[in-house]
Amino acid sequence: MRDADPLVRAAAFEALAGVGCPSPLDGAADEALHDPAWQVRVGAARGLAGASREVAADPLIKALADPHLDVRKAAVITLGRWVADPAVADALRAALDDSDADVRGYARRALAA
Repeated sequence: MRDADPLVRAAAFEALAGVGCPSPLDGAADEALHDPAWQVRVGAARGLAGASREVAADPLIKALADPHLDVRKAAVITLGRWVADPAVADALRAALDDSDADVRGYARRALAA
């Protein structure tokens, strides 16, 4: 996860979802949500799907303000797992006003589930 290539880092973080995003890797994924490369931030948002809601929800809610639409979309999709959490549901409702149609659509889908 310290590779110089952002696409390699992104793939490594995304793979965390498949292995449960264990500690301390969940913390590394949280930190990666602030990486300068948007691809790494997307990978981290997707990888946090394997983490617990307690670890992942707040950082992903903050990621909904990311300037890159793909990061916001990945965050919305991952947050959809925890729509029963009131803070997550509130964040997804706020994402219904996002400037990107995909983000809005995935938020709408998550809230309807």
